[in-house]
Amino acid sequence: MTDLLLMLLGESPDAPLRWGRVRDGRLIEGGRLDDARGLAALQDHAAEASLVAALLPGEQVATRRLAAPPRDERKLRAAAEFLIEDELGEPIADLHVAVGADARGALAVAVRRRIVENWLEAFAGAGIGCALLSADYLALPPADNAAVVIFDGARVVAAMPDGGFAVETALFERIAAGVFSDEVERISVLGDAVHRRLLPRTVALEWLGASGDAALILAYAQAIAESSPVNLRQGAYRRRRDWRAAFAPWRRAAALAAALAALLLVAGVADGLRAHRIADRWSEAASAVHATAFPDAVGENPAAHARRVLAAGGGPSFLALSARFAEAVEATGTVEIERITFDAARGDFIVSVRSRSDADIEDLKQRLAALGVETRDSGGYRRAGADWVGELAARMR
Repeated sequence: MTDLLLMLLGESPDAPLRWGRVRDGRLIEGGRLDDARGLAALQDHAAEASLVAALLPGEQVATRRLAAPPRDERKLRAAAEFLIEDELGEPIADLHVAVGADARGALAVAVRRRIVENWLEAFAGAGIGCALLSADYLALPPADNAAVVIFDGARVVAAMPDGGFAVETALFERIAAGVFSDEVERISVLGDAVHRRLLPRTVALEWLGASGDAALILAYAQAIAESSPVNLRQGAYRRRRDWRAAFAPWRRAAALAAALAALLLVAGVADGLRAHRIADRWSEAASAVHATAFPDAVGENPAAHARRVLAAGGGPSFLALSARFAEAVEATGTVEIERITFDAARGDFIVSVRSRSDADIEDLKQRLAALGVETRDSGGYRRAGADWVGELAARMR
């Protein structure tokens, strides 16, 4: 199930913005805010959504293709910054450069630092954790021979196989005749019929409907779900996820298991004293606690299950594991913990990690080893947009 809170940002935090909550492809709520001071009203939506994303106006970013990009992330970023500074003629100190990839290769995206900082400050002040910050045309994923054009009031947002842009409608009228390359055979259009005259007559047009706020939110939400737009939250602006929240269910399970073990101990003492009625009551209470705390293990012997949970991940061993993960993740500063599950059959915690470089994941594993945590790959790693994602099996030595 996808649950997205999407914000279409204005020119600055002082300008109006639009937002929508999209769940499984349906817009369940949305609206407009006069400015960023109203973002606090979206706190509940942000807390419940699986992803909080915001799109800047495309006019505020510049993109450049990277020919033969280096594989090393640091070298790739250095090459991107050099290219952007050389082509835009602006001091690199004033720009934030993010790197990503699409079907055609590596992409460098530049935006003024103050724009990113102003919005991140606005989100933080409203208590909203924005995980994805990108630009509108970067979120639109065209096919190799197709383009997407969105008419949004006085603006036009377009994505084509060789790039994208956002301009005023008046400017688009003057450049439309020559902006689409020969390889574009089809254009998907979100707009009104009056806009047909602005598009090439030699290309097949697919009309997606009128471009009201609801249609725009749904179009961008679907595009984000189908693609992996370049995330401007990189480098100094990378989001530091509070990974401890991922451990919270296991802390609760460990505490419940420990309490259950103590409860069973009392039941054992009562049984030893042949106080059958008391023992029965304690056993019933233990079973009730066990069924509530561990619904997936209903019917299993509570004592055996408690010992297994405690041995594998509860109690002191789990607390030590979580503390050492905290230390290692903070030390690397480049790896995020996505989620944590427990493999009862093997007694391992399966930790899903995400990083811009596989070398950073290896660095995390080495730091964990030095802290006494044994890790091994569980299923390998794969590319997900500009990131590497995979799973580690972890346990205390």
